[in-house]
Amino acid sequence: MKKTFTILFLLLSFGLFSQEVFYIHTVNVPSENQENFENIMTNYVTELAQDEVSKGTIKAWYLMKRVPNIGENNPDSMNYLWIHVFDNYETMMAGNQWWNNSTEKYGIEPATLYSGLGGETGGYYYWQTEKTLESDTPGNFVILNFAKPKDLNTIIEVNKDVEKHFKKNLVKSGLVGWGYASRIAPQNSTSASIMFWDVYDNLTNVMKHMAGGAALEGLDKSLNAKFEKANPDGWINRIILENITGTVPNQ
Repeated sequence: MKKTFTILFLLLSFGLFSQEVFYIHTVNVPSENQENFENIMTNYVTELAQDEVSKGTIKAWYLMKRVPNIGENNPDSMNYLWIHVFDNYETMMAGNQWWNNSTEKYGIEPATLYSGLGGETGGYYYWQTEKTLESDTPGNFVILNFAKPKDLNTIIEVNKDVEKHFKKNLVKSGLVGWGYASRIAPQNSTSASIMFWDVYDNLTNVMKHMAGGAALEGLDKSLNAKFEKANPDGWINRIILENITGTVPNQ
């Protein structure tokens, strides 16, 4: 499954006009346990998740890994995240713990399957997809961009033109998908209220994008000015992730 999964299906497979929602669950895995962790997620958990996709209880599930050697090397920071995607709020809140179905599928108790992974789970963050732009070209890396704009309406209007620019440069710039989501929960005075994602074919083009190139090259400077005025505090955070494994859509 790891060989066939790409970020093309991550976030970008969300329906444009539906109320599809997702939550992100962070986890920290010590370096000495990462190989085993990824093996369990790829060879066991992905198949459990695919069963749920087939049944329609979830839309998708993915494991992403924070790209190492960028920023501070803090062993206590989040270095993986799970993304759980649903067709609606009802299925998201149903409390289906499908990852514990290993006994029925493999004859392995969950306590045995997940023993020794050494991961420490973190927070849960709930989002609703608002807009996506996709292509048929697979991607392998994604930039998550978090902001808390002062003027959300202007941000949305600006991004209508940004989307047009990205659409013209899709694939040839290395960008294979883009979109944004609004935060459902938790909400407070400091957390990001909106999250954008930029999906790329390789890490080189990711770095170009971070420096204002790749799909951003040639973007009307007036759009940047409008965006910065509506979002004067800039990005709260920007993280770069690599796909590890995940489900594929039902055929």
